[in-house]
Amino acid sequence: MVIRLALLIAVAFTFGCSGPKFTNLGNGVGVPSESIDSNAIANGISRDEAKQSMLEESNGKRQAKDVK
Repeated sequence: MVIRLALLIAVAFTFGCSGPKFTNLGNGVGVPSESIDSNAIANGISRDEAKQSMLEESNGKRQAKDVK
């Protein structure tokens, strides 16, 4: 039992146990930071512009859902 616990701790320490990092865009919208970077590169815009466009897209979808 002690060996299994020590092995589990060693694996968690070695590989980490944190998940993806999220960025709060505002209005309760959080997205993985990698998605913002990917969006910025794909559209040839800055990271801040990508965050703003993703927030606007999310707000538009939320408004459309509320209208239905």
